[in-house]
Amino acid sequence: MPLRYRFALLILAALLPSGALHGQLPARPSRTTVAQRVDSAIQAYMTQAGPASMSLTIMRGTDTLVRKAWGLADIESRRSATPDLTYRIGSTSKQFTASLILKLVDRGRLSLGDSIGRYLNGLRPEWRGITIGQLLNHTGGLQSEYRQASRRLESLPADSLIAMARRDSMAFIPGTSWGYSNTGYMLLGALVEKLYDRPYGQVLHAEIARPLGLTTLGWCNDQAQLAIAARGYDRPAQEALRPAVEVNPDLALGAGGICASSGDLTTWNRALHGGRVLAPATYAAMTTPDGPASLSEYGFGLRIHRTPWGSRVIEHGGATPGFIAENAWYPAESLSVTLLYNTSPPPANGGISGMLARIALGLPPAASQSVSDSGTMEATQFTKLTGTYELAPGLGVVISVENGGLVAEQRGRPKRPVIPQPGMTFVVGGNGPPVTIRFDIGSDGRATAMIFLQNGNERRAPRLP
Repeated sequence: MPLRYRFALLILAALLPSGALHGQLPARPSRTTVAQRVDSAIQAYMTQAGPASMSLTIMRGTDTLVRKAWGLADIESRRSATPDLTYRIGSTSKQFTASLILKLVDRGRLSLGDSIGRYLNGLRPEWRGITIGQLLNHTGGLQSEYRQASRRLESLPADSLIAMARRDSMAFIPGTSWGYSNTGYMLLGALVEKLYDRPYGQVLHAEIARPLGLTTLGWCNDQAQLAIAARGYDRPAQEALRPAVEVNPDLALGAGGICASSGDLTTWNRALHGGRVLAPATYAAMTTPDGPASLSEYGFGLRIHRTPWGSRVIEHGGATPGFIAENAWYPAESLSVTLLYNTSPPPANGGISGMLARIALGLPPAASQSVSDSGTMEATQFTKLTGTYELAPGLGVVISVENGGLVAEQRGRPKRPVIPQPGMTFVVGGNGPPVTIRFDIGSDGRATAMIFLQNGNERRAPRLP
């Protein structure tokens, strides 16, 4: 039986629901029971992982089970976190950009088959034929990232961001593959500003925040946001918390410049998935992976996949310096779980919202949510992990050693560093969305599979011979 590197997460015995039977779903626990079990889990996690603060809202049906914050919004001033505190939500913003675009589809202003070149100027010639639908589901062939670290503090208009992105060639022919692209969502943000004829933040407020009563949802650089925002922190491996590197959220445009509280994201989940935002046909397109995006289980600004217990989950996380967001909707259970942190990098276990969903549903913890080895892999062992791992037929990730460190590479994408973390896990850094992984190790000491960890769920990619 292969040995497995397990992520280090304290799961208290109190989290196990009493009377749970094999093959039978336990009764839904009461609000009090869920609140107690969640508080125990979060307290244990904060003791171990040490984020500055966490804000959580869990809603099951019409019942708010948990709405609470732990820790400090600002370590220097000792300001406590509150449930109304806003956090940068990074790429969780993409579902709002997608919704603003789909609202235009509902109104007959554009079609998913329209080319982006029909609406925007200043594009590379080969970009002009990319369709709106391809940008929404990351099959447009654009590079993952366009922002330049040397310009991270600047506030630039859409045309300047497009000019910044023009330096990069295509990653693949549009419609032939899938590749996560902040560049594509930046262009969609520019399209929002062009067709609504207003800055993105104003469109977000008029079309989504105000109609739904989302008082904390807004553009991160708005003054109202700055007054109620958490401060971001970074925790390098084995080191103390320190203020995160500042990045101007204006540079993200449609890819990730939104701030919100966990409560408002919960209200948003219920509105979006309850039919209050989009027409049925456009919502169905948003939540149905299609073509090359099916292999990555990606719709429009949302990931759609199965949980380990067989339910469907619609979710999208976010990561930006100093902040992590986990936001998930479980349709069959009418369950919303939103968890925000003001500390990066991503949790070593890939996020714990999936574990919190289990608590809310009265399910036992996943078998992998146990403590085994909390060390960090030494560089001398890296060669045991090298190889090609198959995410899906024709879609592989190559892990190799360069200059004494691990790197990950996917066809047509830049190489990204793979950084060891406590708990024998790794974070894939560099440009693009942060990803947490661990490896299965066989009896010969070599990796047999790579496990992607996200929101408490796992996706296994076997190592090819």
